Amino acid sequence: MTYSPRHAVIRAVKSLPLWAKIVTPAVTVAALAGGGAFVAGGAGAATNACSSKCVDISFLSSGHHWLLNDAKGRETDNAVVSQQLGSNGGNQGRNEDFEYTDQGTVVPTYCPSTTTPAQYPGIFTANQCLALQNAHLASANAYQLQYVPNGAEASGLCLGTWDGTNPLPSDSNWLARLQPCGVNASTILIGANSLDNSAWSTTSGSYWVISGASNNFSNPEVLGNNGLQQWQNLTWQPIHINGNQGEDSQEIRATPGPF
Repeated sequence: MTYSPRHAVIRAVKSLPLWAKIVTPAVTVAALAGGGAFVAGGAGAATNACSSKCVDISFLSSGHHWLLNDAKGRETDNAVVSQQLGSNGGNQGRNEDFEYTDQGTVVPTYCPSTTTPAQYPGIFTANQCLALQNAHLASANAYQLQYVPNGAEASGLCLGTWDGTNPLPSDSNWLARLQPCGVNASTILIGANSLDNSAWSTTSGSYWVISGASNNFSNPEVLGNNGLQQWQNLTWQPIHINGNQGEDSQEIRATPGPF
């Protein structure tokens, strides 16, 4: 697969996995309510301009009023991604406009079913592809979250890591940043509600946002907050498990916009 820099063209949704169902306008609210990550009655905060094109991301720990956003509203590489109180208007609302795009499953989109290194496409290293398969994530859905303020022309910037750092160290707690979409593995996100062949799982109806830049996908880096209802920068954190259950500060739900 060939990727263009800066204003990468993200592939159109080709199927209807969990996330795609959330943001497809033709799907009714009643149908959405049956989707695992949709919160019936939850407050969406995408602007009216972006409408159902956008999806709002919130953590269980802080509730659906605190949403993923471009902290400063800057369409620049390495802009910090934070959480703030939702709004459907003005600069605050536009900063929360993110669009989900389905990229297909990890195998065969990014990694081949074979383990021959020469056949790896390149955005993931050979070791990462093997780690994804060993963690039973080969059939997991890969996606991108692109910043699209006011639903206007795509910014070409997606949720990722500082300078596309790949792979992330296993104890990173690195700030979440905007990066050119599809240029490096940090903007390839993996959705999962169970890991280690289902031994670990999230709270019902929630999901981990796994960074494609993780070094160990059996114990990956996931998007998280500090567990409080406050404005804060978001980070990529080593996954936290209590017994076999994930922690609320790393578990997300999504709602369709607008407010």
